[in-house]
Amino acid sequence: LVLVFVAFLALVILGAASFVYFYLKSSSADVKVEIEGPEEVFRGVPFDVDVNLVNGSDRLLGQAEITVSPPEGVKVLGGSNSSSRLIDEIGDMGSGSLTKRTYRFIAVGEVDNTEEISLSFSYLGGGRSRFEVSKNYKVKVRAEAVEFTVKKPEQVMPASAFEVEIDYKNVSDFDFPEAVLEIQYPAAFKFLSASLTPD
Repeated sequence: LVLVFVAFLALVILGAASFVYFYLKSSSADVKVEIEGPEEVFRGVPFDVDVNLVNGSDRLLGQAEITVSPPEGVKVLGGSNSSSRLIDEIGDMGSGSLTKRTYRFIAVGEVDNTEEISLSFSYLGGGRSRFEVSKNYKVKVRAEAVEFTVKKPEQVMPASAFEVEIDYKNVSDFDFPEAVLEIQYPAAFKFLSASLTPD
């Protein structure tokens, strides 16, 4: 009789725990993560990505946080370390609440390439169970923000002067403050003059 009672009690506890777990897991479908951002960006130009968190459940989401994991070709701006992932602690979210976050990135990888940023939203849904909703955001790095063309002679005579023409154009809608054009040349060459006085 004791063994039967113990077995029955264990089944009740297991059933209750399973019910709570699957209830909380099914309710996680009411927690939505929406991502908005540009489809294409220029290399070297900052861009913003908006993340909207919606708690459509009837529960409190405790200790919520967002983890942003960029690929090697994308860096997070404004964080303590722009080369690593970012953890944004949201805190508690009440039932029916909406939270919005904006993250700024910059593409530093290859052009004409699609980069994928991973975002995960985790929270305590009840007890000590932690749940996670993951989403990926894809953005194409279309081109360099500044185009360069260099015109130079095919060959020159020793000890003769020659000109090198450098054209550069900002094809993005971003203003680069304090832009610097740096030219390196061999020690055997001597700089004579330029159309713009260099520093």
